[in-house]
Amino acid sequence: MVGIDAAANEMDAGPEVFAPTFGWLRKKWQDRNEELRITYHAGEDFQHLLSGLRQMIEALTFLHLEQGDRIGHGTAAGIAPELWIDRMDDSVKLSQGEWLDDLVMTYWLITANAPMVYPELNSLLPRLHIQGNRPRWKLSGPPTNPHLLPCFQYL
Repeated sequence: MVGIDAAANEMDAGPEVFAPTFGWLRKKWQDRNEELRITYHAGEDFQHLLSGLRQMIEALTFLHLEQGDRIGHGTAAGIAPELWIDRMDDSVKLSQGEWLDDLVMTYWLITANAPMVYPELNSLLPRLHIQGNRPRWKLSGPPTNPHLLPCFQYL
């Protein structure tokens, strides 16, 4: 075996579901001085364009994709936002958790990568902060999962 591929519905099983197994398998192959290539299908099933892009970023992050690995399909990366907006209904229904994940990712992308490259995006930060806090305020207290705590520092 030289590779593994996860092609589940990404809205039901994100890359974080596969991360422990993929990491364990990759380590086993490295211990044998062999390479294990990973393909994860992301950015193809999404309700909102930001969700599709986030799934791709999460695949890179959680699965530690390397050169030689690949994201299957990744159609969200090739869709012009204007085209997506023109073809969508007036509203998109997302769970509060998915919307919060999208907002945190967008806030992180702007603050970590864009301040000098795209300074005009900085004007969106106050709006993202307010939008991101609305679902968070409805949670029954602060998150207890230590892996989620760093995410909330961006809001």
